[in-house]
Amino acid sequence: MIAAIALLIGGGLLVWSLLRQPAVTRDAAALIADSDAAMRGGQVSRARSLAKQAVAADPALAAAHLAAARGALAEGDGLTAEGEIDRAIDAGAPRLSTRAMAAHAKLLQNDAAGALAIARSVPATDRAYGRRIEARGLAATGDVAAAQALWTRLLGEMPDDPALLTDVARFNLAQGDVGNALAAAGRAVALDPASLDALLLRARVARVQIGPAAALAWQRRALARDPTSYAALIDHAATLGDLGQGSAMLAATRRALAVRPGDPQAFYLLATLAARTGKLDTARDLFDRVSGGFAQTPGALLLGATLDIDGGDHEQAVAKLRNLVGLQPMNVRARQLLAVALLRLDSVSEALTVLRPIALRSDADSYTLTLAARAFERQGNRVEAASLLDRAATLASGPAGQFAAEDSVAVAASFARPGDIPTTVPLIRALLDDGQGGAAVEAAARLTQARPTVPAAWLAFGDTLGLTGRPADALTAYRRAGTLAFDAPTVLRIAPLIGATGPLQRYRTGNPADPTGLRLAALRAVDAAAARGPLQRLRAATRGGDAIVLAALALASQGQPAVVAGAAAYRLAPSSALACDAYGWALLRAGDRDGASQVLRKAVLLAPDNRQIRAHLSQLGG
Repeated sequence: MIAAIALLIGGGLLVWSLLRQPAVTRDAAALIADSDAAMRGGQVSRARSLAKQAVAADPALAAAHLAAARGALAEGDGLTAEGEIDRAIDAGAPRLSTRAMAAHAKLLQNDAAGALAIARSVPATDRAYGRRIEARGLAATGDVAAAQALWTRLLGEMPDDPALLTDVARFNLAQGDVGNALAAAGRAVALDPASLDALLLRARVARVQIGPAAALAWQRRALARDPTSYAALIDHAATLGDLGQGSAMLAATRRALAVRPGDPQAFYLLATLAARTGKLDTARDLFDRVSGGFAQTPGALLLGATLDIDGGDHEQAVAKLRNLVGLQPMNVRARQLLAVALLRLDSVSEALTVLRPIALRSDADSYTLTLAARAFERQGNRVEAASLLDRAATLASGPAGQFAAEDSVAVAASFARPGDIPTTVPLIRALLDDGQGGAAVEAAARLTQARPTVPAAWLAFGDTLGLTGRPADALTAYRRAGTLAFDAPTVLRIAPLIGATGPLQRYRTGNPADPTGLRLAALRAVDAAAARGPLQRLRAATRGGDAIVLAALALASQGQPAVVAGAAAYRLAPSSALACDAYGWALLRAGDRDGASQVLRKAVLLAPDNRQIRAHLSQLGG
């Protein structure tokens, strides 16, 4: 009897198992189909969630693991994708059919060599995918020429492939080729309006071309497709922060953290927001949660060093900033902070070496010049310090210039490569220094012929024309650069040549919180009242650390606010004639004649020929 019951139970379980198995498979298959449909509709995070459900419904189904791998790849998660690919192979998927995906997973894990090795052995059925990953791998290894050649061949074979066009746009943007990046990204979006990757890339192109404000519309289109996309949320949060919209940035970052708890990039953005609002202890606590490879990115290195300096850990700041300057030699802010940290460690000579490439530029800002002056004072070189302080005593700057090596024509020519901007600009500068203006113009013109869609080529051409006495032609070149990317270097070149408010307004529309636009707005203000707003925002942007901005704010303000700003400027730069004048004039207008007399007389001693200072002193009656 017992045996019979056992047999019945066993048989029942077997029948249940047989009945149940097709339902599980069918449910998993439906989930996979829904995942693929969501992916095609630009709902990447939903596609990944559905794929995970398919894996849970039938862990032995290879197709479910492949769908999960596709979702992970779409969200940039190479490690998870590789694991899902391995599980798919264990479940019966042919290894050869997963080669392209495996190459992609390696690339996302920063294993470009591994990605290349796999991508070159993909089957013919995945050839397009494999070649795209191969081109990205070549670019990641630094073989830009080979990557460019492969992109060109692939575009000839597949001109209407949105994924390929997105990759090409990303590559061109990384190379500074804004024109071709815009064309490729625009075509990718037109061919596949649902592609999250294409929409976010189009936003990045808009940001470079016009400014962060222009990126918002594209990011919102991406978020409309996939409201829980971490990539879209984090890009949106960063853009809002750059626009000075702190509350909106905070909300977007919190949404990103809800999608991916503990992610270091989100904590970096939160730390940045805290630092901008002066909550430095909070910023340090948040930054401590920024870990892994992201902690070594330029933005994280800069923020970490800033917090180190504020906390008195100058050695740690120097280590971070030396790394950053090595990665980005033209990063002005990194050089400024590195000089500050070195000066506080009494490494004066090294601080001057760090500052020299940016202090010698015609467009050097007042903060850089003041730092360099302080370093020379520490060396006892008061003549050089005074010269730099004279240059610093204005909000204005000269036209923006290019970094350039100081080599002879022969040496520079030996390094120059046709169509290569970084190696050709030093040659142009050497030719100019050698009095060969015509040859310099020809070299710069060849750059624009070889790279007509690269803004930097037109800026170099314009600079060369300007330095050889052809300002009208220089303006034409600058305007051509502006059609590709209307950024700070471009507006700083155009504005002095045409003296109009149009370019400034256009720049500020795209970059409302950028210090360059604020500085120019203050300079162009028709009266003190109009200058106050930009100057107050500049003070906030520089965290009250720019004596010239504070002095200008003191001159533009009235009453106690003017005295406070003037006193802050004087504390930062007691040897600056402009700071002394601003503080003294504020004190005089506030009724403190004795205090005003001391600093105004000092200002006259520092700059005896300055008419404004002498006029202010004359109001004392002496």
